[in-house]
This record gives sequence, structure tokens and C-alpha cells, in this order.
Amino acid sequence: MKERQQFKAWLLKYTPNVATETFVVIGVLAENETGTFAKTQFLDNWYPVIAMDSEVDVEYLDGLKGEIERAWVNLRERRRLLKLMEDSFSNTIQISPALAVTATDPHREFDNLARLNLQPSR
Repeated sequence: MKERQQFKAWLLKYTPNVATETFVVIGVLAENETGTFAKTQFLDNWYPVIAMDSEVDVEYLDGLKGEIERAWVNLRERRRLLKLMEDSFSNTIQISPALAVTATDPHREFDNLARLNLQPSR
């Protein structure tokens, strides 16, 4: 039997109006404590975000996605970016508190988490 492994996951949300608490999950991020497991997945396109906010800055979202994907592969950069997101993201772009996940196959569990949360309608 495979040993269960732990990792943390975060949901990255686009929230055009904080007061209404409506949002679209635009990305799922994950890592384990040792830094040997790190994955990101984002929406395939920004249509769900545009449907919620026709004035969204898609170039900004593309840039943010690219920066996160580049930084996430490096442990030091990932930790720096996580700190920045947790300390600074509170308006339109928000990061959830870390979700503790335990699974025998972290890659498969991450894929399931991403599939469930990156649905077009929310």
C-alpha cells in the first residue's frame, strides 16, 4: 500500500467586487513541505472571468499567470511569491488560506482539486 503524502494547496480567485463575495477560481497552486512537489494549474482561458467582469485586464491576468508559473518551479521564488500573495493580495486577486491535503498520489489529487475548482461557472 502506498504511503499517504501531505501537501498544501491554495486557490487563486478573481473577485471583481469584494463586497458581493462573488468570485471565479482562476488558479490552483500546490506544494509539499520539502519543496519536491510543486504544481500550478490555471483556467484554460479567461472567458469565465470576462463573463463576470467585462472590464477585466486580461493582460494583467496573463502576466500574473506567467509570473506564478515561472516562480513556482523554484523553491526560494515560490516561498517569496507565496509570502507576497498572502500579505498583499486582498482585493481583486485573492489567495485562499492553505488547504491541507493528504493523498497516496499527490499528482492525481492535485489534478482532481484543479478540475473541481477550475469549473467555468461558479
